[in-house]
Amino acid sequence: MTQSPNPNNNNRRRRLTADELIAILVAMSGIGGIFWWVVAHRTPDQGFFRASSGQPADVRTILPLTEDPANPSASSRDKFIKPQTLATPTPAAGVTASDAGEVNAAEAPANTPTVTPTVLVPPVVPPIAAVAPAVVPPAAAPPKPATPVPKFTDVPDQYFGKSKIEVLQSMGVLQDFGGGKFDPNLPVTRGEYAKMLDRAFVDRATTQQVLEFKDIPATYARREALDRSVKMGFMTGYSKTLFKPDEKIPRYQMQISLAKGMNLKPPANAAGVLSKFTDTKGLPDWAKEKTAAAIDSGLIVKDGQDTKLQPVKATTRGEAATLIYEALVKEGKIKPSK
Repeated sequence: MTQSPNPNNNNRRRRLTADELIAILVAMSGIGGIFWWVVAHRTPDQGFFRASSGQPADVRTILPLTEDPANPSASSRDKFIKPQTLATPTPAAGVTASDAGEVNAAEAPANTPTVTPTVLVPPVVPPIAAVAPAVVPPAAAPPKPATPVPKFTDVPDQYFGKSKIEVLQSMGVLQDFGGGKFDPNLPVTRGEYAKMLDRAFVDRATTQQVLEFKDIPATYARREALDRSVKMGFMTGYSKTLFKPDEKIPRYQMQISLAKGMNLKPPANAAGVLSKFTDTKGLPDWAKEKTAAAIDSGLIVKDGQDTKLQPVKATTRGEAATLIYEALVKEGKIKPSK
C-alpha cells in the first residue's frame, strides 16, 4: 500500500541554509568577475564600443593602439585610455606646406572622413597680486606722569644751601632721607655719605677693588652703595678691614674724598691757598695738598665764614649736600643754580 504524501509537506518551502547562501553568493561573484573581465578586455576593433548610429565614432575609437616600448607590460585597458599622437607627414624638399596639404588631400580616399581634433585651450587666469596684510602698530601707551618728589619741610628758606639741596633731592641723590625731613644740621655719617655718592655719580666707572670690611654686616642697607663709593675711588676705610659706617666725617675728610674721586691735582702753591684761612693748624700735613686741591676747585663749604675752614668740624648733611652739588657742577653734570 502506497503511503500518501503529507499534504503539509507540499505547501511548505524549505529554507536555504547558510552554507547554501554563501555558495550562491560566491557563484554570482565569480560570474560577475568573468563578465567584467570580458568587458574590460574588449577592444574597439571588436565593435563593442562602436557607435550604433551613423554618426562618427568617438575619436578614441579610431586612434590606433600601439604597444608602449617603455612599458610593455601595460594592460590593453591602459593603452585604450591613453591617447596616441598621430605623426604629421613631413613635406619633401622643394614642396611648400600648402602644396603638401593639397597633395595629401588629393591622395586621400574620397570616403575617408576628416577628423578635426579639438584643441582645448585653458582659460588664461590673470595672476592675483599678493597683498601683504596691513600691519597695525600697537597703540603706544601714554607716558606716565613723573611723580613729583616732595620737598623737605625742615630746610628753612634762609639756609645757605637750600636751593642746592632741592636740586639734589629732585635728582634722587638724597633718597636715603625720606618722610619729608632732611635734618640738614645733623652730622652726616660715612654710610649716609656713601649712599649720596652712589646716587650722585651713578654712571661713573669703577676702578678700585672691593675691600672686605669686617664691620659691615651682610644685612647692612647701604652695603652696595658703600662698595661702589670705594670702587669709584671716593672713599677708603680706616684700614683694609675697618670702615666705621656710623662714624661722623670731618670737613677736611669730605674735601679729600671728593678730590680723590675726581682726580683733582693740587695747585702749585698749596700753602698759599690754605693761607687764606686762619684755622688750618688742625689740618694734618698729609691732607694739606688734597684739601688745597678741593678748595682751589670750589669744593668748600660756603656758609658765610670766608676766613674759617673748620677742617675738623663734623660735616652736616646740608654741608655734604652742598659739596656734592659743587662737584657735579665742576664735572658739568648739572648747571649752577642762580
